[in-house]
Amino acid sequence: MKYFTQQWKKPLVAWVWAFACAAGVVSVCSRSSFFYPLNNWGDAQCFFTVGKSMVRGQVLYRDIYEQKGPLVLFLHGLASFVQRNGFLGVFLLEMLAAGVFLWFCQKIMALYGAGSLRFAALPLVLAVSFSCPSFQMGDSMEELCLPLFAAGLYLGLRALRENRPLGWGGALALGVLCGAVFWTKYTLCGIFAALGLVLFVHEIYRGGPKAAARLTAGFFGGFALACLPWLLYFGMNGALGDLWQCYFYNNLFLYGSGGSLSLAGVLAAVTNSLAYMLRLNWTFAVFAVAGLVWFVFWPGKGRGIWERVLVLACAVLMAVGIYGATSNAYIYYGMPFVLFVPLGFLALLGPAQLLLERMPLPAGLLSRVAVAAALVLGVGYALWHSPNRQAFLQPLEQTVQYQFKQVVDQSEDRSMAMLHLLDGGFYTVCDVMPTQKFIGVFNLPLDEMNRQMETTLQTADVEFVIARTEEEDKEQYKQEKEPAILERYELVADGTEEYLRNKGYSTMHYYLYQRRS
Repeated sequence: MKYFTQQWKKPLVAWVWAFACAAGVVSVCSRSSFFYPLNNWGDAQCFFTVGKSMVRGQVLYRDIYEQKGPLVLFLHGLASFVQRNGFLGVFLLEMLAAGVFLWFCQKIMALYGAGSLRFAALPLVLAVSFSCPSFQMGDSMEELCLPLFAAGLYLGLRALRENRPLGWGGALALGVLCGAVFWTKYTLCGIFAALGLVLFVHEIYRGGPKAAARLTAGFFGGFALACLPWLLYFGMNGALGDLWQCYFYNNLFLYGSGGSLSLAGVLAAVTNSLAYMLRLNWTFAVFAVAGLVWFVFWPGKGRGIWERVLVLACAVLMAVGIYGATSNAYIYYGMPFVLFVPLGFLALLGPAQLLLERMPLPAGLLSRVAVAAALVLGVGYALWHSPNRQAFLQPLEQTVQYQFKQVVDQSEDRSMAMLHLLDGGFYTVCDVMPTQKFIGVFNLPLDEMNRQMETTLQTADVEFVIARTEEEDKEQYKQEKEPAILERYELVADGTEEYLRNKGYSTMHYYLYQRRS
């Protein structure tokens, strides 16, 4: 047992195991992986297409529109250099994020005395989390921010547990982490507000105002470092106004309008949305809620009062930031709460270790078997429980995106636009770069977006347009929307797709129209 434990103390071994677990679970849960024909989630495809345009010269928000922050879109652009017409690079990005997340999970567990058996928990943490409905088809902003959340929580817990200042380096790192999340999706920064607030109060209590001032300076210095590249990017491209309008104003005042800023409204929104999220994702919610209750409220000397307050504050402010002022509580908003799933497993590791030690077989052998079995069990469970398994190993040729590609490839002009939908993978599979600012219909009341769609129909400024409707609404679509398209375009192909929505599937009917000659 001692030798086995010493092996896991080697950082390289722990890193390799974390990425092995990440590769196994992400491969079967995410539609970005090579086991799936494509990731047909509109959000993921928009991130990829916009990022690809961004790294090839178009200026974000000015030339091409997205609602999310520039950092994660830029990373998707880099992923497009791995594979331009597929998601191999995105799969690697997801695997990297999951591996780093698991690394910090085991570091947090180690803070509280978990031995080598904690490595058996890692694939199970990921399996119960990534096979739930909130994971969607993979590649959400919330999923990709998990390692940043875990790193911040680890830094905070370590400082409090060791009763020492975070230090310049730690404060700077915390600020950079917060800045990275801010330039991805700033409503996810609630956890860093909690970390900063609790650590600030702790520094005043422990070291006085000067210690708190050092923490504050380091944190905001790190945050400024994370902001600098993007302020330079938009400033040098004359797009600071576009940055403000698209990333800040539109998201704050147009997206999810209807949320209440009153205390009662915020509490109601948070409570109702959390209850819905927990019911929908009950398998990971069991571990997250149990872990929070055990860590924060369960008696025991292993967790100090400051650590308990920190974890509770992180959970509360994370929920308020995500759900507090929006009427659009989408299913993937539940993913950040995966951060607390490891706490549920941590509560079980002590009893599990005692059980192993009481068995007649050598504890070291049993630990090895447990770790190996956990990976097999985790990957198997993830595939079985994932709502994406319906498309597992489906040939690309069977997808409507590939079928439309066969038609598009026959034309010299391959320009296209989306009508009434977000891109579902057509730009990617057809390997076409967008020529318009809006690559689909976003959940925002934007006059410019509506004018672009009207102009496309009036002037036929692209060769192909793609539209979509639910199968049961097909006749209504034919009567109300298609006539305007047929004035300058003709229907050249159509097809159906089973599209994942929440826990179930809807049959979507796609139409490909080509400009009349």
